[in-house]
Amino acid sequence: METMERPKRGAPPRPEVIARDRLVLRCLRDLGPQTRNALAEGLGIEKRLTWLALDRLRNRNLVRKCAGEGAETLWSAGMEPCPSGT
Repeated sequence: METMERPKRGAPPRPEVIARDRLVLRCLRDLGPQTRNALAEGLGIEKRLTWLALDRLRNRNLVRKCAGEGAETLWSAGMEPCPSGT
C-alpha cells in the first residue's frame, strides 16, 4: 500500500485521517468502483468525511472519478476501468 505522506502545506494529517483514507482506498481496490454514498454507508463513515478522503486520494492520483455526476459519481482506485454501460 502507498505511504500516506505529509501534505506539502499545513499540518500533517491526524492518524485517524490517514486510517480513513487507507480504508476508503482499500475498499475501492477490493470492491471496485463505488459511489461516495455507497462507500459511506458500507464503511460507516459520514458522507462528508468520505468525500474529503476521496478528494485527498484524488489529489494524490490514487483514485479517480470514472463515471456519473454528483452523488451518483463512481470512484475507482487508480486506473481501474468503470463498469460496462456507465
